[in-house]
Amino acid sequence: MLPYERVMEVFRGGTPDRIPCVNFASVITKEFLAYYNANWVDIYQDPEKMASVASAAHRLCGLDNISLPFDQSVEAELLGIKFDYHPDGPPTPLSFLSEEQYFEIVVPHSLADKGRMPVIQKAIKRLKEEFGGRVPINVIVSPPMTTVAGYLLGPSATNLMMRRFPGALKGMLEETFRLHLELVNLYEEWGADIITLHDPKGSPDVLNPGFFDSLVLSYHKSLIEETKLPTVVNVCGNIIHVLEKIISCNPSAIVFDYKTPVKSVMKALSEANKKIPVAGNLSPFWDIYLADDERMEERVVEVIKGGVDFVSPGCDLWVATPIEKLRGLVSLVEKYGKIR
Repeated sequence: MLPYERVMEVFRGGTPDRIPCVNFASVITKEFLAYYNANWVDIYQDPEKMASVASAAHRLCGLDNISLPFDQSVEAELLGIKFDYHPDGPPTPLSFLSEEQYFEIVVPHSLADKGRMPVIQKAIKRLKEEFGGRVPINVIVSPPMTTVAGYLLGPSATNLMMRRFPGALKGMLEETFRLHLELVNLYEEWGADIITLHDPKGSPDVLNPGFFDSLVLSYHKSLIEETKLPTVVNVCGNIIHVLEKIISCNPSAIVFDYKTPVKSVMKALSEANKKIPVAGNLSPFWDIYLADDERMEERVVEVIKGGVDFVSPGCDLWVATPIEKLRGLVSLVEKYGKIR
């Protein structure tokens, strides 16, 4: 099977020739940048460099998908946050919103020609020309909670508002959500094969699970319903206490990291009588970047035997990960991915 067929067969509930090896989060590394003579500024401003680096994990290592963009600031930039672009790391916000700006968020009427969107559109077009129908192209969307808490307000102001003015925070999320809906539609229109809702600020590790329904889940559910594309939910950290809720919004797949045991996910799906593909739960740091051959092999076999449908890191690749480590990971999945 081609990678596209392999991955889409899992979403359809079928049985591929082997378990796919994927990462629905960021796939950028320093070695990928060096291979294409690119830096962190290039991949945000040059669609050819963006497309090349996005495809590197597949092209150079055999990963079964392509993912872009490479960070979670696209949405915030569209909402007016200014960023410092520098060659040695992802863009960083120059400042968060001031209190006077909290209720002055402006969602542009059209997003296609704003911010980094033209670069992303051209990169998707370039990738579709080369890989369309052969390798699935996954586009990452940062849902409202990550946009607001990570970039508009910042963590401290978000926590304060959550405790003192939860209604005001909900209002900000509602306002930004109009942007997320349009983004999902644009990415589908531009040819994406998969949408991943990557929401680290919605994690129970940073957000009281009691707020999950109103501040996270409702937006995931609406975004999933908005698009016909397979839609993956990736909430970082230990998600055991919100698994039932994530399952209830019927994503096409669930990504979970090493803090959430595979058996807990399988148990929750069984109790909900749902057959939703799961991707995980390798640690990008401990199980890939730092792992020796023996540990990586043990973990790959463990997650496959545990029942995952995709062998995957639970979050972004560690940027210092060597190409050879990823090649080793893919080889192990090719070796053991038929054992079920």
